[in-house]
Amino acid sequence: VNHYDEEILKASKDMYGFILEESQVPAYEVFFAGWVEHLQKQNAAFENLLQSHYFGDLVVLFSSGIPPNYRGQFWKILLGIPGKLSCFPHYYQNILDTHKNETPQSSLQIEKDIMRTFISQTLKNKNFHNSLRNVLIAYAWRNPTIGYCQSMNLIAGVLLIFLNEEESFWGLCYIVEELCTMYYIPSMTGILVDTSVFEYYLTEYLPELSKHFRDKSFNLSLLTSRWFLRLFVKTLPSETVFRIWDLFFFRGPPLLFETALSILKLCQAGLLKLNDDVELACYMDAKMKSYFSYDV
Repeated sequence: VNHYDEEILKASKDMYGFILEESQVPAYEVFFAGWVEHLQKQNAAFENLLQSHYFGDLVVLFSSGIPPNYRGQFWKILLGIPGKLSCFPHYYQNILDTHKNETPQSSLQIEKDIMRTFISQTLKNKNFHNSLRNVLIAYAWRNPTIGYCQSMNLIAGVLLIFLNEEESFWGLCYIVEELCTMYYIPSMTGILVDTSVFEYYLTEYLPELSKHFRDKSFNLSLLTSRWFLRLFVKTLPSETVFRIWDLFFFRGPPLLFETALSILKLCQAGLLKLNDDVELACYMDAKMKSYFSYDV
C-alpha cells in the first residue's frame, strides 16, 4: 500500500465510500442523523409499493428518494434496461469480444480518465476500474461518432455503483442517446442549446440574479456546462446527486433546469455580492459541497 492509498484509507467517507473533505464532515454528520430515520420510512414505502403493485403518486415517492437497496432495481426500469437485455441478450459481450484485439481511437483519453475516476470505489470493488473501462470502450465501439467524451466516465462510474457492468452499459446508452442528446459530441450542441434555454428560465424566475449576471458579464456556461455534462456529479455530495438522478430518470431533462435554478436560488444572496467569474466559480464550489440532502 503506497502513501496515496494510505491517505484514501484514512480519509472520512460517506455511506457510498466517497471521500469527504474535512470541511464537509460536520454537515454530513447532521445530514446522516436525519437520513437514517428518513431511510427507514422510505424502505417501508418502497417495500409496500413492490408488494401491492400500486404505484400511486410516484413523483412524490421519488422526490423523497429511492432507498439505496432499491435504487438499482428502479433505475433499471426507468432506463429501459430489461427491454434491452431481452432484445439484445449478447450485444454487450459481443462488442467486447469482437474488438478485444483492437484499440478504439479514444482509448488513451479513456485510460487517463479511468485512473482518476472515483478512486475510493476501488476499496469496495477491486474490479471497479476494469468494469468502467469495459463499459466506456464498449460504448466507443458502439457509437464511433461520439466515441468517448469527458464526463462519460463519471456517468458510467455512478451507474456501476448500483448496476452491474452490462446494465451500466445500457444505462449509459440511454443517458447519452435519449436523455442528454447531443451533449457528448465535440460541438457540445446540446449543452449550448440547454444553456440558452436555462438563461431564459433564469430571467423568468430569478430576474434580479439574471440582471446581476448580465451586469457583471458572468459566463453562465462555466457553471451549466459542468453541471449538465456531469449531471451534477462531483458538484454536489453523492446522496444529493443520486436523489437528483432518481427524479431525472423519472421526469427527464426538465429536471436539470429545475435543479440548476434551485441551486442558484439557494445561493442568490451570496451571488449578488460577486463581481467576476473567478469569484463565481470559487463561491459555488464551496457552497455546493455542503448541500447534503435526502429530500430533493
